[in-house]
Amino acid sequence: MDVGAVYRRALVVGAVLAVVGAVAAILIGYPLAAIGVVAGLVLGAANNRAFQRRTVRLLEAGETLPKRPFASSVLARLAVVTAVVLYLIYAVPAIGWGAMLGLGAFQVVLLGAAIGALWRAARASAA
Repeated sequence: MDVGAVYRRALVVGAVLAVVGAVAAILIGYPLAAIGVVAGLVLGAANNRAFQRRTVRLLEAGETLPKRPFASSVLARLAVVTAVVLYLIYAVPAIGWGAMLGLGAFQVVLLGAAIGALWRAARASAA
């Protein structure tokens, strides 16, 4: 399974969702939520990209993944993203809740892209 292809597919679907979500939010009268949805999708994509880059860098160096430092860097990134979204919910609720929706949407899209790639790989190996 090509992890890069899964990520690229998630980015394309995420970009489409960002446009659709922003237009929908504007049409129903929540233009600030549109900004939040796009921001959440961007935060989700950036967080996942940072995770992938760190993993690839460690694996290319021939190292085994050190559990504690690796887990702490993942938790630190999640804490920062969570803090940003919680601050936005407090400061500008429409943007904050939109960002929360965007983050969740990106994770669902990424999971769907990964499941699709696994499904295709399983079918190809069975044939």
